[in-house]
Amino acid sequence: LPEGYVVELVAAEPHLANPVCFFPANDGRFYVAETFRLHKGVTDMRQHVEKLEEDMACDTVQDRVAMFKRWAGDDFEELYETEHERVKLLSDTDGDGVVDSSTIFADGFKDASVGIAAGVLEHEGDVYYTCIPHLWRLRDTDGDGVADEREALSSGYGVRVTLLGHDLHGLQVG
Repeated sequence: LPEGYVVELVAAEPHLANPVCFFPANDGRFYVAETFRLHKGVTDMRQHVEKLEEDMACDTVQDRVAMFKRWAGDDFEELYETEHERVKLLSDTDGDGVVDSSTIFADGFKDASVGIAAGVLEHEGDVYYTCIPHLWRLRDTDGDGVADEREALSSGYGVRVTLLGHDLHGLQVG
């Protein structure tokens, strides 16, 4: 490390699991996008090269879901709609620089169209979250650390399987 720098653990289980990305908010809390769908609802075309032409023929997210139904048959729900993605809110309530509190800010992102959480950003009280096929705006209107409003601002991303459904990144204000 460069002189004057220190590396310290700030957050670990049980306060977070399978983090994909995080955003440090101005109030010192962290929003963390977590994944539980890696290979449990989200596939990777590198493992199914023989099906690449079928994947490339998809024109909509609904086409991709229909393809999954053909691939999975009776196991569709178990393979594609069991695991979930979520956003956790981590806090250091005693000011010692280590996370000691967490809440599930938003959960339930688990239908077959959903990919891997890929972006989270807080701006002016709203939390923006990317998890194909949507860009979400999440709001905690009562201050309890849980989003009680969610709105899909833009949809239709992730038409094809590609590389693990992890392909809507780079949230920026601007």
